[in-house]
Amino acid sequence: MTERRPMGGLESEVLEVLWKSRDGATPAETLDRMDVDLGYTTIMTILTRLWHKGLATRTKEGRAFRYRATKTKAQLAAAPGR
Repeated sequence: MTERRPMGGLESEVLEVLWKSRDGATPAETLDRMDVDLGYTTIMTILTRLWHKGLATRTKEGRAFRYRATKTKAQLAAAPGR
């Protein structure tokens, strides 16, 4: 059985990819840069959740979106409630 990540753990991993990506990343690029056995739609869902929470922006790129983090790692760590 696969070990479950803590609540928000996958969001943090996806944000790490966005922080390291100068030009942001599409869901496919995000999945390629992560060392996980997850489906494309799972990554897409996490990126959409981050966008809804205001932690990422997205711009249309072909048939996909390119996501960029809206806050740096330090800004997110300093935010109340985190």
